[in-house]
Amino acid sequence: MNVRSARVRGIVSRDGEPCAEVEVETDSASAPVVLAYFANEGGIAVLRSVLRNDADRETDWFDNNLHQAFEDITSSAIEPGEKTERQSLQESILADDDVRRDVEAALADTL
Repeated sequence: MNVRSARVRGIVSRDGEPCAEVEVETDSASAPVVLAYFANEGGIAVLRSVLRNDADRETDWFDNNLHQAFEDITSSAIEPGEKTERQSLQESILADDDVRRDVEAALADTL
């Protein structure tokens, strides 16, 4: 999964932990848009999870059961125990200085 572009959407709580939510456009046909969540780990922004974003504004602007708009693909995007895969994806997302700065700013109170 190669990153085409990324932008920080804001800060959200994931499993009780504040995380910077980053929308990422990829070259993957199965996951063209994903949401990546970064959290503070010892003062460093660390990739925690990745969700496939299949939300459609026409059907997902309200809570519906037509389909699952967000699917956790962390295990397939980042192999368990494979630090290099996680680091590679994390570095690809944060390669843009503006994205890195925005993630760090979003997590400023938690870093």
